[in-house]
Amino acid sequence: TDDIQPRVVPFFFEMFKTHGRTFFTWFGPIPIITIMDPEKIKEVFNKNYDFSKPQIFPVFRFVATGVAIYDGDKWAKHRRII
Repeated sequence: TDDIQPRVVPFFFEMFKTHGRTFFTWFGPIPIITIMDPEKIKEVFNKNYDFSKPQIFPVFRFVATGVAIYDGDKWAKHRRII
């Protein structure tokens, strides 16, 4: 079968099946909200509030950049560009 999601990310696949496109989980002591609904994602990106991003490993910051990683003023600047 071509459906690899259940094998690659089984936990998120089960949460999606059980709770839908938006769900809350814990990653150790860190609360995580997963949003997969395009309209809700658009709402988050269009709000003027500062949505804090999860803490990531410092090495990852060298590899990944952009709206998904930035916070505060840097996020707002890059969001306006999009």
